[in-house]
Amino acid sequence: MYRLAFALVVVLLATGTVEANAGPPRGKLVPVEHKITTDKEYPDYTFYLVSDKPTVVKFDPKTPIEIVGKPSEYRSYLFIAVPKGAEKQFDTEKSLLEALIVVDKIKGRVQAKDYVVAAVRVPDPDNRTKIVRESRVEKIDTKDGIVMVTKDLEPKKKDAAAPEKKNSPEDEDAPGATAYTPRGGLWIAGGAVSLSVMLGGLWVAGRTRRKA
Repeated sequence: MYRLAFALVVVLLATGTVEANAGPPRGKLVPVEHKITTDKEYPDYTFYLVSDKPTVVKFDPKTPIEIVGKPSEYRSYLFIAVPKGAEKQFDTEKSLLEALIVVDKIKGRVQAKDYVVAAVRVPDPDNRTKIVRESRVEKIDTKDGIVMVTKDLEPKKKDAAAPEKKNSPEDEDAPGATAYTPRGGLWIAGGAVSLSVMLGGLWVAGRTRRKA
């Protein structure tokens, strides 16, 4: 059951296909240019964007995280931070991915409540070609996790060149379109978070039985 639930979480993050069983989604996908910023230093944390694999990202006041989405792709990211050095206890990328997704597997692990999405679904009459979004991290603690304030900005009227990616996941994976917003995004977030909580409960229960 643990392996099945974990696999479902990864699928939800990587593809965002929760609404697939309900038939073809309506509207069109619009890519999102998403920047995550901070005014504070967090030297005690290592930051990850997690989809079908964990991608470590540098994050400080001078180095924002930038994700440039592409239309017709489905991808969402968990924004997670762990105490610096915690990743050294895992020998493989797969074991690290499992530990990052499962709640309470890494002591001190925190995550943002909202998913980082690289595309949203809008009605067909909407003539926007992209959505510019910015999130500011206000605080990080073990009680509230990564607390962000997100707002949509007006795109520049003319782009002289394609936006430069300063700190995004690898090119082949980063520009992933994600959840269907607003409805699909909520389905994906709720489903993946519920599964993450369930995984954490299974792990704790198994550990308790072994001790008994």
